[in-house]
Amino acid sequence: MKVHYDLERLRRILKDLSILTGISLSLQDADRKTMILSARENDYCTAIQQRGDFEKCRSCDMALLDRCNKSLMVERHTCHAGLCDLAMPVIKDGVVAGYLLMGRIRSPQSPAHSKDGELEQLYRQIPVFSDEKINSLVDLLPQIH
Repeated sequence: MKVHYDLERLRRILKDLSILTGISLSLQDADRKTMILSARENDYCTAIQQRGDFEKCRSCDMALLDRCNKSLMVERHTCHAGLCDLAMPVIKDGVVAGYLLMGRIRSPQSPAHSKDGELEQLYRQIPVFSDEKINSLVDLLPQIH
């Protein structure tokens, strides 16, 4: 299904949300190609990926999107590096037209990641989002259209 987005408007909204919340936001089409990326890079994710875990990061994202595609609901998980990610399906006429990925945050349940002191220090710099804050974000995002 071909869906037409006001990409400039969505880009501004996602950028503002990313700045306000400090989280990364990515809009992907139904084929999982990135249309908009408002990434809030953090030194922790950069260090993880530089150590050769980029494919693990990608695999975690794809598994989350698979669950989201199956449930047609917002899905949440803790990635291999200990951060909380969320995926929300964008549904048009009953069909998944894309996905909104949100993440690179710590939840109160996020475990300490590593015995590596440098990584642990970088991990602890990532803000913790309470479950209430995460749920508010999940409730707010579907209202963007």
